[in-house]
Amino acid sequence: MSRAGAVGVLESFYWTFAVLVLLRHFESGPTSKALLLSAHSAGLLASLFIAPLRHRFGVSAPAFAAGISLAGAVGFFGAAFCLHSLWGFVLLSGFGLFCQTLQIPLHTRIYRANYPEKERGRLFSLTLILRVAAMSAFAALAGQWLEADIRSIRWVLWLYGACGLVNAACFLRIPRPIQPPAARPPLFAALRHLKTDQRFRRLQVSWMFIGLGNLAGLAFFVEYLGSAQAGLGLSTAVVALLTGVLPQVVQVSTSYGWGSLFDRLPFYQVRIAINTVFFLSIALFYFSPWLLGVAAGIALHGAGRGGGGILWNLWATKLADEDKVMDFMSAHTFLAGLRALAAPFLAFYLSAATSPQVTAMVCLLLMLASSMVIWPDFLEERRGRPSAL
Repeated sequence: MSRAGAVGVLESFYWTFAVLVLLRHFESGPTSKALLLSAHSAGLLASLFIAPLRHRFGVSAPAFAAGISLAGAVGFFGAAFCLHSLWGFVLLSGFGLFCQTLQIPLHTRIYRANYPEKERGRLFSLTLILRVAAMSAFAALAGQWLEADIRSIRWVLWLYGACGLVNAACFLRIPRPIQPPAARPPLFAALRHLKTDQRFRRLQVSWMFIGLGNLAGLAFFVEYLGSAQAGLGLSTAVVALLTGVLPQVVQVSTSYGWGSLFDRLPFYQVRIAINTVFFLSIALFYFSPWLLGVAAGIALHGAGRGGGGILWNLWATKLADEDKVMDFMSAHTFLAGLRALAAPFLAFYLSAATSPQVTAMVCLLLMLASSMVIWPDFLEERRGRPSAL
C-alpha cells in the first residue's frame, strides 16, 4: 500500500503523457510514438530472464525489484535534461518505462508468498485502487499544468524520478518471500511450459489475442482524441481528463468487486466476463458518433482494467502450483511483451493507412477470437473439473 501511490503517478506517463509530449512538444511522427510506448513492452520481454538472474545474483525478490526501480528513476531524471532532443527523450524516458515492467514476475512471487490465498484478490484490489486514485489525481493536475505550458514536462519528469526512488525504498521494506531452490535454472527455462502444458499454451494464445486487440485499440486512444487530423482534436486538458481520470475513476470503483469475484468464482468465468467488457469498450469508443458515447467507451475500458489488472497480475497464483508461479508469470510477461511491442505499430500504421474505425474492427475480431480459444476450458470449468494448470 505504501508504494501504490508512487506507482500510480509513474503509470500516468505511459497511459497519458508519453504520447502527449511527443505530439505537442516535439510534434513527432508515428515512429517515435510507437518506439516510446514499446519500451514498456521491451521490459515485459526482458522479464523472461528475471527468475534465473535473481538466482545468479542471490538476492531476494524485493531487493532485486528495488534495484530495478532505482535504475528506472535514473532514466526519468535523465529525460528531464533531454527536452531539446527527441531521441534523447525517447531513449531515457523509455528506459524508465522499461524498468517499470521488467520487475513484474518478482511482484507475483511476492504476492504469492505474502497474501492469504482466500483474500489475495481483495487485498491486491486495495493496492490497485490506491494506485489508480494517485494516477487519476496526478493526471488531472499535470494535464492542467501542461495545458498552460508544455515545457513544464521537465518538472513532471523530475517527479517521476522521485516516485521511482520511493518505489525502491518501499520494496526494501517488503517481507522476504520464500527463498528459491539452490539449483540455477537455464535462462529460457520458463518457456518450456508452452511445449509441455497444453492448457497453459491455450491460455497464452487467448491472452495474445485479447492483448493485441486491447493494446492496439488503447495505443490510439490519445491520438484519436487529441489529433484534429486523425480524430476529435480535443484540448490537452480534456484529453488528460478522458484518458487519465475518467477510466481510472471507473477502475477504482470496480476493482474491489472484481477482486471479490477473483477470490470466489472460477478463473475462466472471470476471464470471459472481462473480455466482454473490453469488447464493448472498443466498440463504443471508435463507433459512437457522440462524445458521450466515446466517454462511455473509455469508462467501460476502465471497468475492464479494474478486473484485468487483478487477473493479469494474480492469475498464476490461482492456477499454477507454487513451484511454477514465477516460471509461468515470466513466460506470460514475455509473451505480453511481444504483443505489446507489436500493438502500437499495428495501431498507428494501420490507422494511418486506413482509418481508426478499421483498426477498431481488427481489434474487435481479435478479442472475439480470444474468448473462443478458451471456450473449451470455460465449459470444462462449468462442469466442475479442476482448473489448475
